Amino acid sequence: MSYIAKNSQLDIVEFLVNKAGAEVKSKPIWEETPLHLVAKNGWLEVIKFLVKEGSANVELKDDIYEETPLGHTAKNGHLKMIKFLV
Repeated sequence: MSYIAKNSQLDIVEFLVNKAGAEVKSKPIWEETPLHLVAKNGWLEVIKFLVKEGSANVELKDDIYEETPLGHTAKNGHLKMIKFLV
């Protein structure tokens, strides 16, 4: 799930969450949730889906950098995503 979300494959993310019951709060890659990985890469449509449909926790800090998705987004200058998360 994290790899797919990270690579902005919204249609597959939607399928995994809605049909296959994938867990959006899991931390299998580098102790970050799919939301953290998407925030780093600036995939706005995927992050909107994860928050609205997948109930992803926007306040959860990753285990490595102790950053929230908003922190990762701000570091990478994704202005539209910052506005969405705030």
